This record gives sequence, C-alpha cells and structure tokens, in this order.
Amino acid sequence: MDLFDFDQRLQAVLRDMPAAFRPRLLHVLTVPDEERARAIGELYREGRMPTVAELLMDLEAEPAVREWVVAELRRLVG
Repeated sequence: MDLFDFDQRLQAVLRDMPAAFRPRLLHVLTVPDEERARAIGELYREGRMPTVAELLMDLEAEPAVREWVVAELRRLVG
C-alpha cells in the first residue's frame, strides 16, 4: 500500500467514526505524554474498545502519523 492509499483509508476511518467520539479521541491524542499513556492503558485494560486502544498504541510509535491524525480530527471536529 502506498502513502496515498494509506492517507485515503485513514481519512475514511476518521470520517466514518461516530461524530461524538471524535472530540474524545482528539483529546486523548493531544494531552501530555504521561496522561495520554494513562488514558490508552485504561482503554486497553477496560477491554471495551480494544481496537481503539491498539490504534492509539500504534500512533504512539509513529508520532508523525499521530500528528496527521490530530490535524485531520481537528478539521472534522471543526
């Protein structure tokens, strides 16, 4: 998969995400590192949103992608 395809797929995921969840995700992605790690750990331990927790963990490993997601969420949230 090339970068353009990845970009398009990620945009679709964020766009299709429930609008009420976008601000929460944006908040978690923009808090200080320690608070973000704690929030991700809580999501993972709760087990209610394992896919979201895993996505957030992946974004921690890729700061540039995390910043892109933050920018896209800001655009969608308004």
